[in-house]
Amino acid sequence: MSSQGDHKPGSVGKGAAVGEHEKPEPVMADGLLVMPGTLRQWEEIKSFQARPDDTFIATYPKSGMVWSTQLMEIIQLQGDVQAYKVNKQKLSFLEISIPDDEPAVEKINNLPSPRVIYIHAPISHIPKSILENKCKVICVLRNPKDVAVSYYHFHTFSNMLPNPGTWSEFLQNFMIGKVTYGSWFDHVKGWWSLRKQPNIFFLFYEAMKKDLGYEAGRLASFLGRDLSPEAMKNLVEQLSFNSMKTNMDGKFPNIGSVTGFTFKQFIRKGQVGDWKNHFTVAQNEVMDQLIPDQLKGTSLDFCYEL
Repeated sequence: MSSQGDHKPGSVGKGAAVGEHEKPEPVMADGLLVMPGTLRQWEEIKSFQARPDDTFIATYPKSGMVWSTQLMEIIQLQGDVQAYKVNKQKLSFLEISIPDDEPAVEKINNLPSPRVIYIHAPISHIPKSILENKCKVICVLRNPKDVAVSYYHFHTFSNMLPNPGTWSEFLQNFMIGKVTYGSWFDHVKGWWSLRKQPNIFFLFYEAMKKDLGYEAGRLASFLGRDLSPEAMKNLVEQLSFNSMKTNMDGKFPNIGSVTGFTFKQFIRKGQVGDWKNHFTVAQNEVMDQLIPDQLKGTSLDFCYEL
C-alpha cells in the first residue's frame, strides 16, 4: 500500500501539463453531474426511445466497458477473431457527444437494428424506455478502489473531463459522489436491484480477470450464442490485456483526434489491486468503513486483489 504523500496528476490531453489545456467543468442535469455536451442533449436522452432488440452495456466509468464491448463483439461473431480484427468500431455512447460531431442521440437513432448502446448513467437517470421495453442490459461492475484510481488517471489525460486536482482531492470527491456520473455506490446499488430480471446480466471485472473463458461462456449463453472450444480459446487470447492495449487504437482509429488520448493511454494497467499503489493507510481505512456501510443489505461483494 502506498505510503507516499499527495501528488499532482501528470499529463493532460496531448501531452500538456495541468492548467495548460482548457478542461471542461461538469454541470448538473436533474441532480447528476454530467459534461456540458451531455446537458445540451439532456431532454433528448431522457426521451430516447429504445428498441426491444437493443442491447445496452451499462457501466460506471472505468469499470470494463471497452473490454466487455470487445467480448460481446467476438461472441456475436461466433468467435471469428479475423473478422473482429478488421472491423472498425464507433462507440454508440448515449450520453457523450463529441465536439463538432453529430449529436449522440441523433446518431444512435439512425443506426440499424440490432443496436449496441453504451451508458454510464445510474438507473435513476436512464431513459425509461430501456426498462419498459425489457432490453437486454449487460452491467459490468468493478471494485470501487480500483475504479477510483483508474478514473483519477483518466481525468489527468482526457480533454473531456475536468481537472481532478490531487489524488486526495479526487478520492474525497469520488467517495461522496461529487464526480461526473455521480456516486459509484448509487450506480452499483441501482443496477444490482434489478439482478433478478432475466434481461439484466452482470459481469464482474475481477471475475473476468480471473477466468475470462468462463465469464465469456456465461455471456454467450445470455446472448443466445454457443462458441466452440477453439473459438473460445481464440477469444481469450485476443482479449488478453496486452493484446487489447496493442490493438485498440486500430479498432477505434478516430478516438484520439477529439478526446486528446489514445486507447494505449485509456487501457492503462487493467490490474486488480493497483489501488494499493495509490491509497495511503489512512485513505484505505476510510474506504474500508465506507464500503460496507454503503453496500449494506445488497449482497454485493467485491474482490480487491487476485
